Amino acid sequence: MLTLAELIAEYQQRHSPEALTATLGGDVKGLRKLRDGENTEFPLPATIRALADALGVTQLGAVRATAQGVGIDMGLTETPWRTLAAELPPEVDEIPDALLGAILDLTWELVAVGLGVARYEPTPPPYGAHPPPTLAALIATLRAGRTLAEIAREVGVNSPTTVHRLAKGENSEFPRVATIKGLARALDVAPREVVLATAASLGFPVYEGPQSEWARRLPPEVDELPEPSREAIRAAVRAALSLTYGTPAPKAPDNVRSILDRLGKP
Repeated sequence: MLTLAELIAEYQQRHSPEALTATLGGDVKGLRKLRDGENTEFPLPATIRALADALGVTQLGAVRATAQGVGIDMGLTETPWRTLAAELPPEVDEIPDALLGAILDLTWELVAVGLGVARYEPTPPPYGAHPPPTLAALIATLRAGRTLAEIAREVGVNSPTTVHRLAKGENSEFPRVATIKGLARALDVAPREVVLATAASLGFPVYEGPQSEWARRLPPEVDELPEPSREAIRAAVRAALSLTYGTPAPKAPDNVRSILDRLGKP
């Protein structure tokens, strides 16, 4: 099983330790604990999000790797790299076709020049499964007429307050691992389902594929481009969104507007 400790170790083989420490606000001890797999509970959601961003993996992938590090099998065996297509918001589909065509042309130019890959029609990635319910919804669906106090006793927590808060969606972080496993036992589901439901409750993206139909047309090779090239594509999308919604264009490298002009597109 791939764990968060392994993701951190892989990152530190390619980067200086200081780069990742800065992500955690200089918490050297906390990072060392995560890197060495010594954590027995989930870090704060903000820490998981920051680590996902720094490691270049999806937020849900970081959650799954964290869970596996504390003994909950999430079925994660490969590094859940964050793709450029998955980064793009669904609002991209509102951009006029002419601009989307120009950005796609730019993307293929970068792929052709940077990687020597000729343009082709890529197969769109498959859609993900139905998103998991929130933890509150999972408890409501599977409580089977039991009171929350009865469920709390089955979970094995000393106070029913914990289960009451989870059932109302009032938790702001992951429960203790023992509580997750106890809930899974009480609700007769796998612990991974409780983890995913909690992630949904906490606002983690629970679908790792592209949210935009247009983004599904991007070639997978785009993720092999150097970061400046990928940022040029992101910036072109930001510029197109600003034109579409009538807001000032954000500052972006490589003068993206001039790139579109050189392609002869409006």
